[in-house]
Amino acid sequence: MRAHSRILDSLPEFVWLGHSVHRRFEESARVSVLVNAAISAAIQVFDLARAVEWLESGRSLIWSQVASQRSSLDALVVDSPELAHAVRKVHAELQQLHAGNRVNVPPPSLDLDSLAGESEAEQYRRAAIRYDKLVKEIRQREGFEDFLRPKTFDGIISSPMFARLKATTIFVTVARSSCDALVLLECGDLKLVKLPELSLKRVERLRGIWTGGVGLYRAHRGRMASWEVALLRRCSSIHALVLGRLWKWIVHPILDALGLIQDAVREDPLPHIIWCPTGPLTQLPLHAAGIYDQESGGPRIYDFAVSSYTPSLCAALRCVRDNAEWHSAPSMLFVAQSKTLRTDHPPLPHVRDESARVRALMPGPNHTFLEDEQATLASTLAAVDKHPWVHFACHGSQNAQDPTLSSIELYDKPLTLTDLMRTVSDNAELAFLSACETAVGDQKIPEESAHLAAGMLAVGFKGVVATMWSIRDEDGPVIVDAYYKELLRLRASGTVREGHTGAPYALHHAVGCLREAVGETNFERWVPFVHFGV
Repeated sequence: MRAHSRILDSLPEFVWLGHSVHRRFEESARVSVLVNAAISAAIQVFDLARAVEWLESGRSLIWSQVASQRSSLDALVVDSPELAHAVRKVHAELQQLHAGNRVNVPPPSLDLDSLAGESEAEQYRRAAIRYDKLVKEIRQREGFEDFLRPKTFDGIISSPMFARLKATTIFVTVARSSCDALVLLECGDLKLVKLPELSLKRVERLRGIWTGGVGLYRAHRGRMASWEVALLRRCSSIHALVLGRLWKWIVHPILDALGLIQDAVREDPLPHIIWCPTGPLTQLPLHAAGIYDQESGGPRIYDFAVSSYTPSLCAALRCVRDNAEWHSAPSMLFVAQSKTLRTDHPPLPHVRDESARVRALMPGPNHTFLEDEQATLASTLAAVDKHPWVHFACHGSQNAQDPTLSSIELYDKPLTLTDLMRTVSDNAELAFLSACETAVGDQKIPEESAHLAAGMLAVGFKGVVATMWSIRDEDGPVIVDAYYKELLRLRASGTVREGHTGAPYALHHAVGCLREAVGETNFERWVPFVHFGV
């Protein structure tokens, strides 16, 4: 265990802030095998608290670095205003260098120390070194010894944020030696659920089958010759097979251990589960697991619980921080882009229907609606920090080289996560990413959750609705209408818990409406919608 501990303690040096984002993701991929081995070893000796600490400190490293630049410095301001000012200054410098010069995104063939990028890269490195020195200086002050360090397990469960989380967080670990679930209950107790039928090989196989089925559906929808109809029927059965295995091998044993299966009377509201999967499981829909090939109807997870996802427990805890500006119906920025200047994106005519439905539900002058030619990068950036809620009915693009440059496609230019890092206000609450594939990361670095949804949490949003693949254009208005109706109802009723948004329950309701409308076995229509955060 000492060797594992030393490896985990060295991770900040491997994934150093001064490296390019591309290199940091490469380094994270290299050490992920060692991290998973350490977590598995801790579980094998029943050191569950240590396993959770290593899950937190060894995964989602780059998003944690992004989020740390938005951490509250209130206590430091009281103790040392000069140091707090210096930290804010270097944060701004790092963000400006990244946004202005793109030093973090060299093409694969260009080394960061090459001629073209040398001066910008060196500026960024110097800023990162100054930042490291500031952090070390702060940690020498009494009361700040753990400034920006990963929290211990006891520190996590004793924090005010954990008390407000009020959800069961489930880590599902996948390693060569064993597969297990670590269940962190609302009370802070940890429960180990062994998953004897699950293996890394089986999960990798399920991922391959699932992504192949999704690809089959996406390739053939819209061109429905008779032989293609048969292909889509096969696709549906593939989905049912995978969802059934996810239920049998993972979800049923966990819900059974929690006593949710045996309950004769279901709780109202249903309990909230926040999934934190690892490895290939990050690309599989645990929120839709169930038995769908029985005529009488088998068990489905959505009958027992409301599901959300998080890249890490600390990411979820950041979402329930105090928000003094909480309102039952905050103002919204709605961006609808039915077409862009780029020719490689198909039109999205139904986003206008989406916009019309939201306008009807949220009338008044406090909201900003930007559509088509109005939805430029400049106009969006000018409005995004003025509204706690944002809704993007647009195409999205994920950048494998630098996920902080993953973007939402506006009329003239893309809106990147780097842009949002510099402009999102501290009162940002909810984001809805409609129409685009925004919740599936790179399978080469699954532990980093390198997708837009996780990035939106890192830049400050408390809850994000996203999709695992591109949805049917006509399904967007159905989901959006049901989601916002239920969200506004929940928030007006006063039943939303302190620090929470109501979004998980609103999306659970909305997906149920779509599932009823299109049919349960049309998995490709309702499964892609997911919620991240609280």
